Amino acid sequence: MSFSEHLRFDPNFLQTRKGRSLYKRHGEAGIGAFMILLCTGVADAPDDGFLKDYTEQDVKDLFSSDELYNAIIDTFLIKVEGGYQIHEWKLHQPYFAQKKERIANASKGGKASARKRAAQREADQEQADSLTGSSTDSQLPVQRNSNSNSNSNSNINTNSNTNTNCVISQNIQNLLFKAFGTTHNGRTEDWLSVHGEDHVADALKITIDKKAKSPNYTQSILDSWLKEGYPEDREKQEADDYNEYVKMIAERDSDD
Repeated sequence: MSFSEHLRFDPNFLQTRKGRSLYKRHGEAGIGAFMILLCTGVADAPDDGFLKDYTEQDVKDLFSSDELYNAIIDTFLIKVEGGYQIHEWKLHQPYFAQKKERIANASKGGKASARKRAAQREADQEQADSLTGSSTDSQLPVQRNSNSNSNSNSNINTNSNTNTNCVISQNIQNLLFKAFGTTHNGRTEDWLSVHGEDHVADALKITIDKKAKSPNYTQSILDSWLKEGYPEDREKQEADDYNEYVKMIAERDSDD
């Protein structure tokens, strides 16, 4: 489980009205009971915090005493038709609540990128075929000339074809060599076209740090980022979510 997949607990919880009340009445045991409720939500109801088909006894079994059960029911858990609803789950746990939507959007983006890469490869191949045909025609009379002219035309043809390939920077080549003992593998161009050099470099650095030695490990990192979001995107989203949460708490406390 990555860092972003952990449940969210506001460090200012004890400064809120509900947090103060829970701690004052039940101490550390009350805070522990609240954490048990959050863990149950992540395990059984990550999308919406709805504990479907939970009975009163199921909920009581989560806690070590009826006193803690009553404390949670009074404040953080609501009995609804068909089960129990954790109060304001989507607001306080946006990472889990929005996960399906985020995966769906990433999938759409991945499919669009794949189509774009396929179209670009087809265009590159057509250009390469065109250049190869032109070079072959131009070399027919050259073969009757001197070797120096033949070599000159051969070099021109080689350079033209090379320019159609994806350029792998020296930095990426160095990281590839450190990770896998080679400066190139069959996936590098696709990695760069989908993720960009900075993200590929970061994934390779992680591969090196973990001593994984396999491109499959790097691929799994990049696939995870494409699905869940790149690290800097997740950090920004978490910061935005937290700022919105703090704003909401401040407004709610002012109303109280």
